[in-house]
Amino acid sequence: MGGNSADGDASWAFVKEARSVYELLGAKDRIGLYNHKAGHTFPEPARRLAYQWLDHWLEFRPLARPVIKKLGTIDLLMVETTPVVFKNRLYRFEYVRDNYHTNKTSASYFRFVDVGTGKATPAFARGLHLGCAFMENDTAYAFGVDKWGGSKISMFRSKDLDKWEDRFALQLPGWGLYNTSVCKADNGYIMAIEVGEPKEVVGVPFTIFFAESKDLLTWKLLPQECVYSKEKYTACPALRYLDGYFYMIYLEARPGPTYESHIVRSKDLKGWESSRLNPVLAFSDEDKAIANSKLTAEQQEHQQLRLRPVRVRGKNDHLLQLG
Repeated sequence: MGGNSADGDASWAFVKEARSVYELLGAKDRIGLYNHKAGHTFPEPARRLAYQWLDHWLEFRPLARPVIKKLGTIDLLMVETTPVVFKNRLYRFEYVRDNYHTNKTSASYFRFVDVGTGKATPAFARGLHLGCAFMENDTAYAFGVDKWGGSKISMFRSKDLDKWEDRFALQLPGWGLYNTSVCKADNGYIMAIEVGEPKEVVGVPFTIFFAESKDLLTWKLLPQECVYSKEKYTACPALRYLDGYFYMIYLEARPGPTYESHIVRSKDLKGWESSRLNPVLAFSDEDKAIANSKLTAEQQEHQQLRLRPVRVRGKNDHLLQLG
């Protein structure tokens, strides 16, 4: 494996000489060279090829892929959601867009839906976008941006999901901010932030940067080497922390184009390890199933016609409920 820094195409002469010895031992195919031309980095295509090579020759047999069962569509025009537990009840935080079919306010807002009863809490965060939620003890927190590609992230908190106080959590002038996700780590809290602009910062949009907080109120952007990933489209993060690792599920653009959910992990938010089982979630015919009997016939027909294996920012109109 070379990157044109030390080993590259010029190294083929040495590989060919060594291959003659391997051939005498009946192992000609067990030596080769791949030049990813990316220097000292280890890009995803090269990593996958290396894993495949080692798995083949070491006869590695991975464990069976965990089963993710798609239960079907539960709503339309409802994309950014967060499952949370508040006071021992399961809720679904929802970012309700201004064009949501029951939104008569002409503005976006946030809400929580009790999964057991289907009852929604009063709307809050009017005019905010692309929200996420986080629970800490008896307090609910929600975060959102002032607009798609805005530079301000606001924080909302409540002890009853009815009355909310708010404040600015983070402002990054000149940056275009989108989805966020918050988790608790050993020494505080970490926020993953999807960033689309400026190009000199993000590389290939969209790119995920990180901020930290000690109290969930005041946030500070971490050094820009804490990032994933400037080389490809990486959007819509869901960040969690367990046993010394940050685990992040994100949306990756693939040729087609099509979009898949991948999972990576890191100890320091700088070096990342990609799962060999990626993608962990991808488009399939199961997505056409309807799991909400309250959807009208027109909505169900709309779902069948609109559902495609392509994610267009702002136009995706389905939500998968996973079990």
